[in-house]
Amino acid sequence: MVAGQEIGEEEIRCTVVRPGKLTARARVFLPCEITAELPALSEKDLADLRWAVEAGADAVIVPCVRSAEQMDAARAAAAAATSDGSGAQLQLFAKIECADAVTNFNGILGASDGVCIARTELTADIGPVKAVLVQKMMIAKANKCGKPAFCGSPLLGSMCARRVPANRPNQVIDEAGLPPVGEAPELVRAEVNDVLNALVDGADGLMLSYETSVGCWPIEVRETLFHSLAL
Repeated sequence: MVAGQEIGEEEIRCTVVRPGKLTARARVFLPCEITAELPALSEKDLADLRWAVEAGADAVIVPCVRSAEQMDAARAAAAAATSDGSGAQLQLFAKIECADAVTNFNGILGASDGVCIARTELTADIGPVKAVLVQKMMIAKANKCGKPAFCGSPLLGSMCARRVPANRPNQVIDEAGLPPVGEAPELVRAEVNDVLNALVDGADGLMLSYETSVGCWPIEVRETLFHSLAL
């Protein structure tokens, strides 16, 4: 976590408040009072949406949704991507990841074909306890409206890669003491509880993210998740 000190035209100088590992192509979490001033859809969002329509996608998840108006803008952009307006048939799912989205959830749900609850981002914005309660509320409302609700971000984070120091081959670089690469980590009990809790809440789907996109165990993660669901 960092705190801004000097704001320039093309850069922001910050002070590290809470140390952590910085990786390439990582996302930046901004407070809602800052994101509220940003446009509903960036130029890249619009370009991605047009590409999805042209590629024949069935559905798209709209990120960083803060209001129903943002979903309306996305639907209008999808319709404009085709000469006959058929792009309006593209299903649009709102990604819920900030406090504003929670406040405006009823309107967002009404303007969407479904919702994707991004728990990591929500936790960063509203705290872990509220995030758990909000998940239950949103899934229940989506179920009542007959619209799908998905949970993600992440589900099986413990099953990602662990590195071993070259000078200490038997020691894992991980405060949790998880196994190194070469041995697929076992599922953590808290993660089993998280997955099953989402199902009990009524979630229609569970979405893996970096566990399969950049993790070392994408196949094992999928098999582990399926095994958990089968129980």
